[in-house]
Amino acid sequence: MHLLLALHDPTHHRLRVHRPPHPPVDALLESRSLLLHDLVHYAVEASPPIAHGFYGRLFAGAQPEALREGTEAWEDLLAVEGRVARLQTAFKRGLATDDLALPRLRALWGAWRKVGRGQALRLAWPPGDPEVVDAP
Repeated sequence: MHLLLALHDPTHHRLRVHRPPHPPVDALLESRSLLLHDLVHYAVEASPPIAHGFYGRLFAGAQPEALREGTEAWEDLLAVEGRVARLQTAFKRGLATDDLALPRLRALWGAWRKVGRGQALRLAWPPGDPEVVDAP
């Protein structure tokens, strides 16, 4: 199982989650506010792997709409969201943090910056190293 993040245009990126035997999830997202957030989520949920986080639930077959505020899953996601918010703020401000996900986030951000036109960042689940690949 894996997800792909691809540059769509200067303001948007495409997120595609491959999760056999479940149908893939494909979304066009606004990058300014969501791209770093998506990468921080992956870094946090992968360090160590969190099965009840956003990506863990998506890979297990949940639909994105089932993970929104007000749903049963939202209660479990609040702890993950808090950690994501703290790490994202520290990363954007260049502040020191002892969060175990910081080295993975730095690697993800560095890999994303290498993604060119027609390419995507491939992130495996269970977590592995980021890989720049040709976009589908």
